[in-house]
Amino acid sequence: MLLLFLAALSLQDAKQRYNEKIQEMNQLFWTERLKIADWAKEAGLYREAREHYEFMVKNIPGSHPYKARASNQLVGPWKKQPNKAAEAKQKEYAKRLDAYYRSVADRCFEAYRIAKSGGLAEEARTCLGKTVEFYLAHPAARKERGEERVEGFGWVPKADADLSRAAVPAGPPDELEKDDAKHETWGTAWVVRSKHYLLRTDLPIRRAVAVLELLEKLYDALVAWCEGTFTEPAPPLGVYFFRKTRDLEAERARLPGARSTVAFYHQFTGVVYVRSFDSAAEQGDGVGRSDQEFLLHECAHQFFDLAAGARIVSTFQQADQRADAPDNFWIMEGIAGYFSTLRFENGEAKLGGDTWRLPEVRKLLSSGRLPGLRAFLTLNGDEFLARSAENYAIAYAFAAYLAETRKKPFVAFLKEYYLGSGSVDAFEKAVGKTEKLEPEFRGWLEGR
Repeated sequence: MLLLFLAALSLQDAKQRYNEKIQEMNQLFWTERLKIADWAKEAGLYREAREHYEFMVKNIPGSHPYKARASNQLVGPWKKQPNKAAEAKQKEYAKRLDAYYRSVADRCFEAYRIAKSGGLAEEARTCLGKTVEFYLAHPAARKERGEERVEGFGWVPKADADLSRAAVPAGPPDELEKDDAKHETWGTAWVVRSKHYLLRTDLPIRRAVAVLELLEKLYDALVAWCEGTFTEPAPPLGVYFFRKTRDLEAERARLPGARSTVAFYHQFTGVVYVRSFDSAAEQGDGVGRSDQEFLLHECAHQFFDLAAGARIVSTFQQADQRADAPDNFWIMEGIAGYFSTLRFENGEAKLGGDTWRLPEVRKLLSSGRLPGLRAFLTLNGDEFLARSAENYAIAYAFAAYLAETRKKPFVAFLKEYYLGSGSVDAFEKAVGKTEKLEPEFRGWLEGR
């Protein structure tokens, strides 16, 4: 009886210490976030400040003073201004943001330790997961989860890390084909390395090599097209290429915020995930049409994101996710769609062309259903995806038009966008006024 009483006291003490640590963490989360928002506003990082304030207004319950303070800060013309901070301020902001999320994660991990040692299993499980959400690279939490960091793929379970470290070079597949049967499941998949990519796949080695050959051509085309505007991302760039949907879905379930789809690039990991749909007959010794389009599209997303120096340290880092930008969501999908048309004619790389997308856009134009250009540019992510088929087609068409007619300012704005200055005003300043571009774009469509 005494032992039960002591156990109850111990559990009660653990709950009290756990609750105190959670309260401390929550206080830190909002107090320091408000400080960062104020600092960003003062430094001229208006977009980041606005996003922080809006996050607080949206997520702080009731009439908390911090909520009122954030709401008051959103008053005034400053919130519509483009960023004007010097590079040194941008770097300082990145350091402050990193330290902020790390400190919140440290408190959460301390709560995890209290819960674990006190027998609070559910609380411990929740806090361990939240620690990684607060700070993706938290080493102690990752170790506790049995994960290791490997180049190309980031933090993965130990078994996957061992698999990745046993990568084979993407040379002639003849010698390796005899081992295809050993790599037919995702748990025993091939990991194959080329100059710039690391590919994990449970498809035959010949198809893996063909995929890497395609991606190396894409990489070269991207570098040539950017003409030095973007810094080349550090290799290797990770790609997961699945034979089965269930394996893709199992991997997707581990990723915060990943949509259920057959192909995607995930900003938190920097990795591309694609489910193969083309049969062996369709693939032959190369890459089938559907797989090629998916791979090129998602790997273009990956290239531009990493080339811009994007560094996501937390799943709560909404102020630096371009998907939250109020304007020009189209540009990410447009440029990725443009590079998904990569092909070779007489050995020369070609982009654009009269793909299935352009006829669809011309139908919208001829039927009077093509939206006004400014209205299209101001679509946010949710609005864009609500009519995804139509908007993907328009985004491709407009990107192709700009690439053909205004490539230099288009590339310059593309980098501005990926660095966080993606407003319509910034677009018009860099590329041209929408009222001038719209008739030109429509004429370009009619003349194709």
